[in-house]
Amino acid sequence: MLPVNVNIDGFQLTHMVEPFEMPSKEEVDRFLPPFVPHATLHPAKPVTMGAFAMSDYFTEIMKAKDEALKNSKKVIANVLDEWGKMFGRNYKLVETYKSEDAEVIMLTMGSMGETAQMAIDDLRAKGVKAGLVKLRLWRPFPFEEIKAAIKNAKKLIVTDRAISFGGPGGPVFSEIKSAMYAATQRPLIYNYIYGLGGRDVTVGDFIGMFEKVLADTEHKAVDTYEFWGVRE
Repeated sequence: MLPVNVNIDGFQLTHMVEPFEMPSKEEVDRFLPPFVPHATLHPAKPVTMGAFAMSDYFTEIMKAKDEALKNSKKVIANVLDEWGKMFGRNYKLVETYKSEDAEVIMLTMGSMGETAQMAIDDLRAKGVKAGLVKLRLWRPFPFEEIKAAIKNAKKLIVTDRAISFGGPGGPVFSEIKSAMYAATQRPLIYNYIYGLGGRDVTVGDFIGMFEKVLADTEHKAVDTYEFWGVRE
């Protein structure tokens, strides 16, 4: 069985107040399968879990884990469909907002997508062909869905709320560049690192990122990263 991490934005979600809709226990029980522990500890039936693996088997074990994780993608997609049918809230591995004809697309992950949508609406009202792509699944990474969502854009703004110290930029930025490396049709990619430590990011900040990328007519900032709003 694969372990699962459900990640939320620190401070933006953990320390804020916002209305939310909680399914009833009866609804949750209908959605989830009966809980049957995969493995239990009991003195009457001793077992070994997480035992040391010698080099003779370790590589095969790691490959099996990798295959299992990649194969989980279709299961995750099916469960999201089941959730939508039961609760009326539909989610996808990669979601888009006004991106079909967008020349400049912003990619977000986590709670920042809602604020970014407001920036897209403001930019569209000004005649800017802006769009948004929301990345909901980190592993297994939805390579094909991402490629399909951004392939027609001229410029792509990848946002990160983390930094890989000494690396090429934020972790999402690195994944996107890897996904598009061999593509014959790909946008120019920019990276902004923002919201570190819970610092607020406003609609104006997102509009500012778009304006800065649109102003980069000589493409000097392509494939680079910038700390947005940093005091120096």
